[in-house]
Amino acid sequence: MEVTTTIDAQLPGIVALLESNGLVTEDLLRHRDTLYVISQGGGIRACAGLELYGATALLRGVAVAAAWRGQGLGRAVTAHAIRECRQNGVRSVYLLTETAESFFRGMGFSTIPRERVPLEVVSNSAEFRGACPDTAVAMCLDL
Repeated sequence: MEVTTTIDAQLPGIVALLESNGLVTEDLLRHRDTLYVISQGGGIRACAGLELYGATALLRGVAVAAAWRGQGLGRAVTAHAIRECRQNGVRSVYLLTETAESFFRGMGFSTIPRERVPLEVVSNSAEFRGACPDTAVAMCLDL
């Protein structure tokens, strides 16, 4: 299945997928140009989003529909987002997770103290401004 950039008609499906996985949807529309999906037959199978801040980015909203888990869709959509980061000159990708630390570790991310996340990400991202709980683990991938 192919990873594509989101079109507006897919936004309700993305929001539903994120909410069904307990993920943050706040500020999602502000970053609609960097939302990526795997879809089939009109349904969203997987998604991932980026918030780009110059040489840094926040990877957010990585989710796979329950019926499609275990088929590599999460890896595919995450790898696509990371390629987009490289093409946009991003040097470090950050994320917050409560449940997928081992998945992201397998994608090359390392756990870091939250204090190490650059200020431009922390001050601009709804996830860091309170949408994600303090218990979420911060991770980083240096490109």
